[in-house]
Amino acid sequence: MGNRGMICSTCGFVHRCACGRLLSGTDSPEWPMHCDKPMLVLGYRQSQAVSKLTAAERIRWLALGGPVRQARGRKRWQAILLESRLDERYPLP
Repeated sequence: MGNRGMICSTCGFVHRCACGRLLSGTDSPEWPMHCDKPMLVLGYRQSQAVSKLTAAERIRWLALGGPVRQARGRKRWQAILLESRLDERYPLP
């Protein structure tokens, strides 16, 4: 069973969680909580991009909707932190 990246929308705390715990839904007592709120699930690209950000940058990034762009290198996904660069957003299916 794999893991999923999760983030707290209040403080920007990042956590990895086993996928089996996520099958029950956000109302379940098994769902990961932080700051007395359910944590948000991140996609693969978002998890890779958010790993390079500070907690304050993560909160600002979430407020923009969690956009990522493709870059070069080993960790190819970067978070977009400026509204002026949202046109570079990777098109999600």
